[in-house]
Amino acid sequence: MRNGYYTSFRLSILIAVFTLVLVASCDAAWVRALYVLDGDSVIVEDPDNAGGRIEVRLIGIDAPEMGQEPWGRRAKVHLKALFRKFGSSVQLQYDVERRDRYGRVLAYLWTRSGVLLNLRMVADGYAIAYTVPPNVLHADRIADAQKKARQHHAGLWKCDVFETSPQQWRLEHPR
Repeated sequence: MRNGYYTSFRLSILIAVFTLVLVASCDAAWVRALYVLDGDSVIVEDPDNAGGRIEVRLIGIDAPEMGQEPWGRRAKVHLKALFRKFGSSVQLQYDVERRDRYGRVLAYLWTRSGVLLNLRMVADGYAIAYTVPPNVLHADRIADAQKKARQHHAGLWKCDVFETSPQQWRLEHPR
């Protein structure tokens, strides 16, 4: 009898948590991606200001810089292709910190079909995992995707582009 009570109690808690997650995800705004800046940054409609725009930096990834020709351009083109494939409507998922030191909004971008674009850029080999704590919600998944992409020489991995990380390139080529 006692085990049945605890099982019912656990099931009730699980249902309550699932309902809260479902309600929270339904409240999140869908916004339209307006412009791809590079392989890890986009301009989207501002969900809090009709007609406004915000720059969003994709959390957990780092793509080649536009100055890293032709690799930065290829990463940008690939992100554009993902928007063409999955649609420009995305949902912003935030982590612990919502802005970076440059004032950009930090977010994970989800498509209506449930694709996490941050993860997809890494899995396709056009960005690398770039974890900046405390924003680590999907860090393990993104790191696993990078391992697989590297093993399979996906995207830019087949060109050994990431021998110099985008972060290292930025250090060597300050603005």
